[in-house]
Amino acid sequence: MYNILIGGINMESQIMLILPNEKYEEQIREYKSEHVEAGDHGLSNECDIKKWIKDANNNHNNQDIPDNRVASSVYFAVTKENNKRLV
Repeated sequence: MYNILIGGINMESQIMLILPNEKYEEQIREYKSEHVEAGDHGLSNECDIKKWIKDANNNHNNQDIPDNRVASSVYFAVTKENNKRLV
């Protein structure tokens, strides 16, 4: 169990880290939108969420990485009780 402060509200929740997948496609869209609005345009180049998910998983597995990129992993923190994205 973790004590998490979200929006000024203290809550206890179990969280899990998940790799991007199509189950979370809508939440990934929200994530992308939040980052673009904040001025981070790294995701704005990827308009196709399914392609971004595939690329993110390829990076995680060190497969088909373009020469100008390095291997990396992206995880989303989601609550176990309702599968909502925290970050």
